Amino acid sequence: MIRRTAPLAILAAAVIGTGPSGAPAFAQSRRPAPRSPAKTPAPRYVAVRDEVNVGSVTRGQPARFVFTIKNTGNATLTLKVIPNCSCTVPTYDSIIAPGKTGTVTAMLNTIEMLGEVTKTLSVRTNDPRRPTAGLYMIANVISLAEVLPSEKVILPLKSQGVTEKTLTISIREGSKDTITAAQSMVPGMQAILTPMPAAQRRNRYQLTLRALETMPPGETICRVVLRTSSTVEPEIHLTVRCRKGIIAAPRSIALGVVPSTPARPLVRMVTLTRTDGEFKVLNARATDPNLRVTVKRLSDGPVYRITLTYTSGWSSGIIQRLLIVETDDPVQKNIMIPILGRVEASRSG
Repeated sequence: MIRRTAPLAILAAAVIGTGPSGAPAFAQSRRPAPRSPAKTPAPRYVAVRDEVNVGSVTRGQPARFVFTIKNTGNATLTLKVIPNCSCTVPTYDSIIAPGKTGTVTAMLNTIEMLGEVTKTLSVRTNDPRRPTAGLYMIANVISLAEVLPSEKVILPLKSQGVTEKTLTISIREGSKDTITAAQSMVPGMQAILTPMPAAQRRNRYQLTLRALETMPPGETICRVVLRTSSTVEPEIHLTVRCRKGIIAAPRSIALGVVPSTPARPLVRMVTLTRTDGEFKVLNARATDPNLRVTVKRLSDGPVYRITLTYTSGWSSGIIQRLLIVETDDPVQKNIMIPILGRVEASRSG
């Protein structure tokens, strides 16, 4: 008897088919699909609010700012907080676990501030999506007293004799504090405090500034301190810029960081003016041959503009030079203006 099984086997193999490895095709089709590689765990930095406004704060009273930081990632978040001002002291959670929150707290010293103030905290993180961030602090710093026309006074001085200027000081409405004394911190300046009669206005004062003839020529920054009965703001500091004779602005020339050979010429300018009378600039030079100096008299009065230009020639290091301006003024024959900067080393390749 002859068996006919071979043709059936061949037919079955033809219907089912085989894969490249020789295994049946249906067996290969049932293999699980390859899995995609797992994502690397990462932290996620989220500030609930990146700006906090504490409103009005009396000068001298510290302002407190609190920021909430969330870590919405699946790895530990690390923080480093850097203030942009020495007036700010931050404390913070440097490590925040996944799914948890932390805080950044900053105390702002307002003793030298007035009006609306904005300060920044720079935050560095290990979040690959946000390695740096900013937190912003806003406060309106108010004073015990209002000084009119301003706490910052510009006082042009006479060449001879005494120069006087009167300021008005008013205690803030509702305050029971008083101004107890006024003192100039410069020998050539006197500060005289006089309470106004109650009929004019309670807790209102006149402050007379008297600049003596002994004040030196040029610009002198004078500090005047008002002492008060307040425990929060025991002192109010006024800044008086006394200007006598020929004034140079700026008083020093800042070059910053300078390439040895800049792509464009480095240019700085100084303006010379006089508070009273005429004057002439006879010559201007720098104590460095690599600085070119030009002088131009402007059309609007006794004003001169001196331009310094640098193109090349310096080696790397600190720059300390002088701009010397010769004038026809018998008191200010030579005006010395410092020139400061740093030359960076040239980069090879």
